[in-house]
Amino acid sequence: MQHNEFDEFDEVYDLMVTSFPSSERRSYEDQKALLEKHNYEIETNRNDNGELLSFMAIWQLNTSHFIEHLAVSPLSRGEGVGGKVMKELIEKSEKPVLLEVEHPETEIAKKRIQFYERLGFHLNTHDYIQPPIQAGEEPLPLHIMSYPDPISAEEFKIFKNDIFSELYAV
Repeated sequence: MQHNEFDEFDEVYDLMVTSFPSSERRSYEDQKALLEKHNYEIETNRNDNGELLSFMAIWQLNTSHFIEHLAVSPLSRGEGVGGKVMKELIEKSEKPVLLEVEHPETEIAKKRIQFYERLGFHLNTHDYIQPPIQAGEEPLPLHIMSYPDPISAEEFKIFKNDIFSELYAV
């Protein structure tokens, strides 16, 4: 899905809703409005029958490529789809690649972190709280994972400012 191509959006948003809690995604209208932004895109991956296997929502920021969402269809999970999509992005990226993950307090959060670590990402434990991205939600404590290297406290401040100004208008 490239900029201003809305025909796939409903299907992508349905997968987003089933893959992420409301605290980690925007409303339908707010998410769709992001497609108008020049530095935001959603890449989709489909099988030969045209069925949606996965999507990745990416921000091209000044200092990094920021993956806001990566989701794999429930029917395709465990088949290497997510790893393949991630490898393609990190191989072509000339900037650090960043993403947010929940603290490793649940089994699913631990497995998610391990998935990204197998791809070469590093868990950075700098204090990071995602502002609410949907009405009625609370701020969300998260960690930033980075590729190819861990990030220092000084680098973290720069990346965080870039993320907050573009994604959260803070």
